[in-house]
Amino acid sequence: MSDVLRLENYAEDADRAGDPDLVRLFRRAQETSRKGAERGRWSSATSSRSGC
Repeated sequence: MSDVLRLENYAEDADRAGDPDLVRLFRRAQETSRKGAERGRWSSATSSRSGC
């Protein structure tokens, strides 16, 4: 989750700098990181339930 927070800080910095393209880049990266974390939690939960 720290990656998501770090990317949020980068996006805020880019916003303050007035660079909307960079803001979009960091927001997309943040969403990708969040989805990856969710998939990892889901995969871990299903593995522990199945005894893997």
